Parts: sequence; structure tokens; C-alpha cells
Amino acid sequence: MENAENLFEKLNDVSEKLSSYLIDEFKKLLNDPDFEEGLYAHLEFKTAQFKSQEIINILSKLITASN
Repeated sequence: MENAENLFEKLNDVSEKLSSYLIDEFKKLLNDPDFEEGLYAHLEFKTAQFKSQEIINILSKLITASN
């Protein structure tokens, strides 16, 4: 997600079915109490705190934009 240019515009160009599916999955991720810890495990230690918050913010914005 961090390297995806025009992510919001690209998601606006997908079908309604795919968009709904992705939004539902993003909501599940954000509501999972283990998500942030799992996210940290996949990021470089030095930047994990910043990058994880950035990813969470992107997911939140995508969900909000869909409403």
C-alpha cells in the first residue's frame, strides 16, 4: 500500500462487488485485536511504529471514503 500510487483512485475504479469485499476485509483487519502486532512483525524494526500507523491510517481512510 505504501508504494501504490493513486491507491484511492484505483480503488474507485474497481467493481462495486470488489470494493465492498475489500472494505469489509479492511474493517475486519482493523477490528482484529492482533492485527497491529502482526503488522509489526512484517515491518522493519526501525520504522515499524511509524509504518504500522501509516498503514492503519490508509485503511481507515479507505473505509471512510467508501461511506
